[in-house]
Amino acid sequence: MQTVHLLALGTVLLPRLAGATTANDICPPGTDPCVLTSSLTVTPGVPTLLDFGNRAFQIASGRRLIVNDGDTLTIMARTVTLQTGAAISGPTGTRRTGATVIIVATGDIQFQRSGGSIDLAADGAAGTARITSTGGNITADGDLIVKGTPGDGGLLTMCAGGTVTLTGTIRVSGGGDSLGGDVTVAAGGSIIASGPKATKALPQTEWARSTKNAMMATTNTMPMALLPWE
Repeated sequence: MQTVHLLALGTVLLPRLAGATTANDICPPGTDPCVLTSSLTVTPGVPTLLDFGNRAFQIASGRRLIVNDGDTLTIMARTVTLQTGAAISGPTGTRRTGATVIIVATGDIQFQRSGGSIDLAADGAAGTARITSTGGNITADGDLIVKGTPGDGGLLTMCAGGTVTLTGTIRVSGGGDSLGGDVTVAAGGSIIASGPKATKALPQTEWARSTKNAMMATTNTMPMALLPWE
């Protein structure tokens, strides 16, 4: 595997901006795990960095971490868990441009089943989700949505030092004549894709003719595979 992907996504550093939401707004320093127990909208209009250091971060069941149109949220922690029904998403109602969400953990990242979702769909261009576990596994039992409705689909990148397991639904489609989004998955171990949108691999010639809605998957033991998604 080209581990440079992990390094490139793992070195996200944002300055502390006045008024921006911080990890201390969610939990007192030293609380481990830090659990978001009520829905929260991060400060709009500025980049948000939630740096939990070597602590675990969880979003409790049914709670939402909300990022406004076009804003950027970065989460850095030892592990990150979205419990059943939890979500990182844009605001309810009309979303003109999807947000960018960057998650970097040194250990495991888990989106639990029946929720545990990232939803960056937008009426215009959908958002971007970059999910990196530098030394653990990524398990996506929940839904990952970066589709355009009716705009272009967004970008979804998952990189893990261990295994990536995809059993939830992934949606990166564009609306109407808009462009579909892209999904890139890289793992130091296995990539297990058994969700409802994981179907047969496309040969390279088919990929050249179908530039919409595909996943590029790379591991340290398997050649590149291209899988169609919604």
